Amino acid sequence: MKRRSTLYQFQSADIDRICKALNCSRAQLARRLGVTRACVSQWEKGKRVPQQADAVRLRQLLGEQIGHAVNVFEL
Repeated sequence: MKRRSTLYQFQSADIDRICKALNCSRAQLARRLGVTRACVSQWEKGKRVPQQADAVRLRQLLGEQIGHAVNVFEL
């Protein structure tokens, strides 16, 4: 069983929404996060999820403050 962060964990469908919100491609998102394009592709396909440090950077890119667990797409 995979250990999940207590913070909101991004799901595969969120990657498209994040790219649209940031007006960037998957490759640009990868560069902004300091990960590979293949890593973003694996998130998008649901093979992996952003781990804690990557999830924090995603929230920072979206302007979210780290605090209580929040699904940014349900706001």
